[in-house]
Amino acid sequence: MKLSMLAVALSTFCLAACETTRIMVPVAPPADRIDCRELDVRPRIPAEYVIDWSRVVTVEQARAEHQAVVASVRAREGVAAGYIVELEGALFACASDDAWLRDLYGGADAPPLRRLEPG
Repeated sequence: MKLSMLAVALSTFCLAACETTRIMVPVAPPADRIDCRELDVRPRIPAEYVIDWSRVVTVEQARAEHQAVVASVRAREGVAAGYIVELEGALFACASDDAWLRDLYGGADAPPLRRLEPG
């Protein structure tokens, strides 16, 4: 009995050793679907214009100073708004890629596999 068990174990080992080993690896997503990136450093917001009221003596000077303040504020807002739009665009691209990858790998417990050929 022990001899037959040894023969079965030995033959199973020999058959297992002779089989071709198949290696399966996950399919890598396309590079254009992995373009999430960090934005560069935050932009520098220019200093706000400050009116020197000691120099303002006429209504025309006050209007000119007011216009300078408004232009300064608009310039500051433009820098911040541009950064927000750039940030939103980067987040949209990343979220779009995430949704695409979710749909690609959806319904499977693991990413799709491909057979890795020896050699």
